[in-house]
Amino acid sequence: MDQVTRALAVLFFTIVLSVHPASAQHTKKILVEMTESKFVPETVSANVGDTVVFINMDASPHTVTQALRSLDSGIVATNTAWLLKVDATGTFQFYCRFNPAMR
Repeated sequence: MDQVTRALAVLFFTIVLSVHPASAQHTKKILVEMTESKFVPETVSANVGDTVVFINMDASPHTVTQALRSLDSGIVATNTAWLLKVDATGTFQFYCRFNPAMR
């Protein structure tokens, strides 16, 4: 993905995430990029109510999966995003089912 397309995608999702109802003001929006066959950042610390946005910036599809598939996004296509509403406070790490070394 070229730099301009990447910058536009990140800008688009940043703008979309900045629009939220007043009741959600104490929650965070956390951006995770799937790029160069890795998650950036590799781990996410989040609280109940936070939203984690995974954006696939790679040329191939990926998944957002946790151990024992306790969470699985299904296929996240190139240039698309998947949102996770956090229901338990913690630090989380994910991998891709198509590329298990991707963390």
